[in-house]
Amino acid sequence: MKSKEPPLLMTPGPTYVPERILKALSRPLIHHREKEFLEMVQNCTERLKQVFKTKNDLFILTSSGTGAMEAAISNTISPGDKVLSVVNGVFSERLSNIATSFGATVRTLSVPHGQAVEPAKFKEVFQSSNYKLVTIVHNETYSAVKNPVAEIGKIVNETDSLLLTDAISSLGGDDIRTDEWGVDFCLAGSQKCLMLPPGLAFITVSEKAWGAIDKKQGGRFYFNLKKYKEKAPDNPWTTAINLVFGLDESLNMIFEEGLENRIKRHTQVAEHCRKEIKKLGFQLFATPESVASQTLTSVLASGRDVEKMRSIVKQKYNIQMAGGQKDLKGKIFRIGHMGAIGKKEVDLTIDAISKSLKEL
Repeated sequence: MKSKEPPLLMTPGPTYVPERILKALSRPLIHHREKEFLEMVQNCTERLKQVFKTKNDLFILTSSGTGAMEAAISNTISPGDKVLSVVNGVFSERLSNIATSFGATVRTLSVPHGQAVEPAKFKEVFQSSNYKLVTIVHNETYSAVKNPVAEIGKIVNETDSLLLTDAISSLGGDDIRTDEWGVDFCLAGSQKCLMLPPGLAFITVSEKAWGAIDKKQGGRFYFNLKKYKEKAPDNPWTTAINLVFGLDESLNMIFEEGLENRIKRHTQVAEHCRKEIKKLGFQLFATPESVASQTLTSVLASGRDVEKMRSIVKQKYNIQMAGGQKDLKGKIFRIGHMGAIGKKEVDLTIDAISKSLKEL
């Protein structure tokens, strides 16, 4: 029987929003320029810095995560600037495309889907030219692969190049060490491990990055980071007030659990998911398994009609998983296990997959 309840979201974003956060989101509006709200924004900002593990400036943007991508690039890149983009999926490719749209001369270091970039190969390509900016995705949601940002940061930080890291699908579920890794722009979004609806993005900006921003002429308006710095903790534009209410509650939940405990839980749930899905005869898409994401799992179709399988799981068991995107459509499926999702929800999903396979 088809349930009238909303499906259990086992996707890599948007993700399940806990009841506590839903209640916070439904609070009556207050004015976004009032002291009460600005104090909440400041408090959220300081706690987000702890999650990012940074002392750098941090700004809350009213946008999707792609807005944070554009903010970093538009505030830094002028036509003709050289950019090196590590591309191993559609989201890392998006960074490359944004840089191109702002006139950068982009070199793409392409990595086979399902694999992480090798630091030695990166170093070889990186040292071949003088790049103003390097872009990389920490946790490529397209393929559920984690790139070695710590090692990449060591290489980039020996130069004047800036390092932009997309941590959209890993922040709050994996260990992000913005300052230790030397990340100049670290980006995240609300609809992943932070357990919120889409609509907020977060960006950290290093002193090194400010040096480049101060030299940039024109080319941005809404995402002009100088305006954000001048107005902080206020926002130069209208803030998504209720999403900030939700963010405040999300951060309450994160620190009640303990950030390190939360990261450990995500690691354990990811290991459990990979183990259980392999018991059904599936293979992981991420190779080797050591580069597999700890916030989502990508699974090879292994000759099965995974689109039909996903449909059965959704219609009969009211659980929604994600399929492959673009070139991977029909070739993989993806299970999100981030935010409030635990082993219980993973087990429900694995059981539904197991039952659905009998109907293929």
